[in-house]
Amino acid sequence: MEAITDKAVYDMHLSVSMEIQLRQINDYLAAAGVDPYAVIMRFYEDGSLPVRSKEAGKAVLKNYRAAALAEAENALRSAAAFCADSGNTLTDHNTAGPARKISRICVEKDALKYPLTGRILEKLGSEGEDPQEIESYKDVFYNKSGYSNETGRRLILAVRRDKLIMEGSGFCQDFGNSNFYYASCAMNCIYDCEYCYLKGMYPSDDLVIFVNIEDYFEKLREMLAGHPVYLCISYDTDLAALEYLTGFISKWNSFAAENNNLTLEVRSKSAAGRLWDNAPLENVIYAFTLSPDIICRMYEKAAPGLSARLSCIKEGLEKGFRVRVCFDPLLAIPDWEEEYGSVIDMLGEEPYRSGLYDLSCGTFRISSAYLKNMRKRFRSSTVCQYPYELKEGAYSYGEELSRRMSAFVKERLKDYFPEDRIYVWNE
Repeated sequence: MEAITDKAVYDMHLSVSMEIQLRQINDYLAAAGVDPYAVIMRFYEDGSLPVRSKEAGKAVLKNYRAAALAEAENALRSAAAFCADSGNTLTDHNTAGPARKISRICVEKDALKYPLTGRILEKLGSEGEDPQEIESYKDVFYNKSGYSNETGRRLILAVRRDKLIMEGSGFCQDFGNSNFYYASCAMNCIYDCEYCYLKGMYPSDDLVIFVNIEDYFEKLREMLAGHPVYLCISYDTDLAALEYLTGFISKWNSFAAENNNLTLEVRSKSAAGRLWDNAPLENVIYAFTLSPDIICRMYEKAAPGLSARLSCIKEGLEKGFRVRVCFDPLLAIPDWEEEYGSVIDMLGEEPYRSGLYDLSCGTFRISSAYLKNMRKRFRSSTVCQYPYELKEGAYSYGEELSRRMSAFVKERLKDYFPEDRIYVWNE
C-alpha cells in the first residue's frame, strides 16, 4: 500500500500538506474496512492519474476524498446493519459502575485523611490488592511505565490542589452565560465513547476522583461573592455514573440550594435513577446527551443506550427536575438525517415536549492536539481517522457539512419546541 500511495503522491504533484490529507484519507478507509489500494487504482484505470500539474492534482485529491467517503459510508452502513441485527449494545439498563473495571486502587497520602476516601474504599470492598499509597496522582496518572493491565484500570483517590474552578472552553456550549466555568471533581470516565476528547486529553485510562470537594465549595463561595456563576461539573467525567460511589451530585445539589446566584449543569449519559433522589431545584440543570441508537451501539461502548436514557429523562421530568437534551456531538454517520430525525420525533411525545427545559446541538469538533493523540492510539476508529478539516487549531467536518447538520437538527426540533429553547453551537 505504501508503494501505491507514494506513486499517487508523485503523480498528483502533492504538497506536503496535501500528502498528509491523502494519507489520512487512506487511514480512514482502512479503519472502515475498505482497501485504499482498490480506490486509488480506479483513478489510474479511468485515466485520472497521472496528471501534469499541481492544480490538476489538487482536483484529483478532492475527487479521491469524495470517492473515499462514499466507499467508507457504504462499509459503515453495512457494519451498522450488522451491529443492529446482533444486538451488540447496552440499551436497556444502566451500567453497574466502575468497580468491575478497576484492577488496582491508588491513594494519595494526603487523601487518606478525608472521610470520602474511607467511604469509597468501603464501598469497593476489600477484594484484590490492598490500596497502594502514593505521593501524587500525577506520578501514576501521567506515567504508564511499569504497569500494564488490559482487563482493568486504576482508580486513584487524590486531592485537587489547584485549578478547582476553571473558565469554560470555547469548544463548549455556554447557553448565553458570560460567567461560564467548569469544575473537575474527577478525571476520565467509566464509559468508553469512541469520539470522546478525554481520549486525546489524557494519556491514561485511569480514573481519578478528587476527595476534597469542600475546597471546591470554598473557592466557589469567593467567586459568588463577586458575580453569578454558571458552572458545569461533569465535563471531564460522568459524575452521574459515579454518584453511587462519591455522592458528589447530591453534595453539589445541596450547595446550589444555598446559593441562588449559582447555576449548575450536570452533563451525563447515565440512566441512574438515583439522580432523582435529590430535590428538584430551579438552578440545577441535568443535561443528557442523546444519540441515535446506532451510535450508542457502535461508538458509545458501555454507556446506557437511547431507551435507557429516555426513560431516565422521563422520570426526572415527571418529578419536576430541569432537564436539558443535548445532541452533541452530532456525528456524520450514514443516513444521519433519518437517524437523528427519529430521535427528535421521540422527543415530540410527552412528557418531553412540554417538560424539557431546553435543547442544544453541535457538530463534532476537537482540538488538533487531542485528535493527533487519539489517531495514534486508536488506528481502527473511524471517528478518529475521519479526514476532518483543520481550521485555527481545531478539526471539524468543515463549514458546509457542519452548518447543514446543525440546521437540520434545529429545524426538526422546531417542529416540537419553541426556537428560543433551542441552542446551536457555533465556532
